[in-house]
Amino acid sequence: MKTTDIFVYGSLRKGGSNHSLLASSKFIGRAKTVQKLIMRAHAFPFVSDDQQVSFIHGEVYRVNRSVLRMVDRLESYDVLSPENSWYEREEILVKMDDDDLQSPRKVAMYFNR
Repeated sequence: MKTTDIFVYGSLRKGGSNHSLLASSKFIGRAKTVQKLIMRAHAFPFVSDDQQVSFIHGEVYRVNRSVLRMVDRLESYDVLSPENSWYEREEILVKMDDDDLQSPRKVAMYFNR
């Protein structure tokens, strides 16, 4: 079964209102982005790469296709029409908190531009 590692930073984190979507997924660990980004919060938090302000801290989960589709729906991301989506899902690099010697890990993350 194909899996994807995703980096979550908002309501999908442990204790967040949407964390139940990840209940069947493997928790890989806490991490932070390698690149500095900006997090904004209005009704909900979102990350953009239009400014390099700080590292974003979050959690990495290994999700199957079914869970990835549910998270895509939550984030209003349409894989067939990304240009018409509220969020964009892109690959980024993160460093796991528990292993400074490990190379950065490539994961998917949702951006709002």
